[in-house]
Parts: sequence; structure tokens; C-alpha cells
Amino acid sequence: MKKKTEQELLFINDVSSESIEKLIKKIVTEQKAQPQIKFKILLHSNGGDFVAAMAFYNFIKRKKIKIDIHVIGDCNSAALLFLCAAEKRTAAKTANFLLHSPRLTVSESDYSPSELQKQIRSISGDEKNFITLLRRHSKMPAAQLKLMFEKETWLNAEEAFNYGLLTEKPSRH
Repeated sequence: MKKKTEQELLFINDVSSESIEKLIKKIVTEQKAQPQIKFKILLHSNGGDFVAAMAFYNFIKRKKIKIDIHVIGDCNSAALLFLCAAEKRTAAKTANFLLHSPRLTVSESDYSPSELQKQIRSISGDEKNFITLLRRHSKMPAAQLKLMFEKETWLNAEEAFNYGLLTEKPSRH
């Protein structure tokens, strides 16, 4: 029986600890069976948890897993970190990308002023890390990324390619 050289995985989900854990388990299982396999992830995500996206990025980079990502819909917010883990980053012509600063959601939490300040410092650190990684995987300087984050910037696939977020020109599909 001929072994597969590439495994296609679908990630149509928000980025969360649970969705990332599930994806990593799939990757680990496939890689144990076929150590030389390369992964191609078809991605559509509205974003989500920055820490979970960072964990995925760090896992892929630390394990030196060969991965390509093709955006089939949206790649928003934390999903951009997910995208940066790939060697080859491609997208459909109709794909969209959203850059914005990390957010702190305070709904049913009870924070003292000092606890809230700690949370703010934490997301400020997340933003710096986010900008550093995006700068490393794009053609954009940190000052431009910071401005794009502050403005909450939408990009189409062609713009994402021109800014260096994609490694190849957008395709029809």
C-alpha cells in the first residue's frame, strides 16, 4: 500500500483551546503513522483565542512539522497567527483577513482595578508578540502593523499577498 505524502485537514472553526487541541491530536496521530507526511490545512476562521493560536504556532515550529495553509474563507484576528505557522501560505481570491489588537472580554468576571490592570498589561504583551510574529512573516514594519491593528483593518487576498502575509498569489479556489 502506497503511503500518502500529504494529508489535507479542514479547520473551519474559531480558534480555541479545544479546537487547537483537537487539530494537534490529529496532526500527532498522522505523523506517528507517517513521520514524513506534510499537512495542508484548509482554513476558515473568525479568530478567537490568541493564546491558543500562539500554542499552535509554537507547537508547529518546535516540532518542525511541514505544514501549508490555504485560506478558503476568512482568516481573522488570532487565525493570522495560525496562518503564520505555515511554510506555504495561500488563499482563495475571495478570502478576507482581519487585523486588530487583541481584546479582553469582561462579561461575567469580577475584577478589582489592580487585576484589570494586570489583564491590560497581559493583552498589551500579546499585541507586541502578535506584531513581532506578523512582522517576521510579512513585508510590514512594526509601526505599520500597529497602525493597522488600531484601525481594525480588513484585507482582501490580493492585499494580503502584497503585504507578504501570503507566500503565493491568490487562486480561484
